[in-house]
Amino acid sequence: MKFSIGRFLASLAAGVLLLATVAPAQVSEHAVKFAAPFEFTIGQRTFPAGSYSLVRTEPYLLELRDADKRSLTRVVTRSVQTLEAPEESKVLFYSENGRHLLGQVWLGRETLGQEIYRPKNGSVVASHRAPAEATIAVTK
Repeated sequence: MKFSIGRFLASLAAGVLLLATVAPAQVSEHAVKFAAPFEFTIGQRTFPAGSYSLVRTEPYLLELRDADKRSLTRVVTRSVQTLEAPEESKVLFYSENGRHLLGQVWLGRETLGQEIYRPKNGSVVASHRAPAEATIAVTK
């Protein structure tokens, strides 16, 4: 009986160590690379057109990185869901008053995406129309 308990504990410890080594690898897989052909805004910061990546560092946190993988900003998100998962990853921008705002990030073949909280400005828009959208192709 003692031998079985010892074997069970050894197997459990090995499983925990295996999961600990796999977990960091899964975080790096949650990155979306894209080339923005226009200047865009995240929160109160504006970024020039160029190559970027969005990395999910925590369940509700995205980090924007430049082409050299330097962190530029972090943004809090909330989950959004769709019935049909997109075939490929995509980045969705909203266009408002001539500005492009990062709106949503979808990883290919996943029904859950990340939506960026939009900053509240002091003005109230009289129209209830949805803002124009632009979907950016994701680079591989």
